[in-house]
Amino acid sequence: MDFTNTLINVLVLMALAVPGYILKKTKKLDDNASKYLVNIIFYVCQPMIVLSSFQKTGYTGDMLLNMLWSFLIGFAGIAAVGIAAMFLTKKFVKDDGRARIISYGAAFGNVAFMGIPVVSMLLPDNPEAIIYLTVLTVAFNMLSWTLGAFIMSGKKEYITLKKAFFNPPTLAVFVALPLFFLSVSLDVRLVKGIGYLGDMVTPLSMTVLGMRFADIKLKEIFGDPSVYAVCFIKLVAVPAVLYVFLRIFDFDPILEITMFIIFLMPCANNLLLFAEHFDGDKSAAAKAVLASTVLSVGTISLMLLLPL
Repeated sequence: MDFTNTLINVLVLMALAVPGYILKKTKKLDDNASKYLVNIIFYVCQPMIVLSSFQKTGYTGDMLLNMLWSFLIGFAGIAAVGIAAMFLTKKFVKDDGRARIISYGAAFGNVAFMGIPVVSMLLPDNPEAIIYLTVLTVAFNMLSWTLGAFIMSGKKEYITLKKAFFNPPTLAVFVALPLFFLSVSLDVRLVKGIGYLGDMVTPLSMTVLGMRFADIKLKEIFGDPSVYAVCFIKLVAVPAVLYVFLRIFDFDPILEITMFIIFLMPCANNLLLFAEHFDGDKSAAAKAVLASTVLSVGTISLMLLLPL
């Protein structure tokens, strides 16, 4: 894949964090603003981007198997990394709050907030890639609101079927799938409105990221050893394992490249959002998201040079 094109696309996404940074530095936004933005993202924009993605692509029978593989690869990959990271950090990291950040950050990538724009930019002629990504996002959300919530809170009650299925993005999928399989198209004006709300996911999420960046000095971000640990696992180790897996098994080419791109994403913005939501180590979460996002500019561009 073209190195320069990939690099430019990633840099454009990074630039979206600048307004949040400036507004927070100039005190146009206070600390409470991020909480309001998080609620808009969680309960409005994420569900809308799911509905919008399914409405933009027509269903074909050949896609069903690939959609199933996308879900299974995403679910198994995220769960395996999350569980392994929990055991390893419990053994080697003394600070419990920091261990939780590393475990969540290593397992959960920026699937929707950064993944969807990157896939759209890199595979503009393959709309089915967004469908595979959207299905993987279901696995991400199911695990994020169960295993991820458990990692961040330490409370087992989050690991329930109710939490897995009854969260805004997953509920949106339950609405979108029947329409998709039955080839039911909503009114074009309604789809356009849904698309507007869905498109807000990326800029709003990057705004929150920029606000957090304004609160932390660059020296603090890259002076924390735990940052390098989570970045190495998320940006290098996990994609390397997936790459070997994809080379061994024969999947559809578009499915393969989509899966690989997604697992190259930096730590999920949800790490920052969940740290806010569960009153976790917000500083460590911001460092992990910021550092992995900055470093991913290089790792994504370089890793996509590998043949698939």
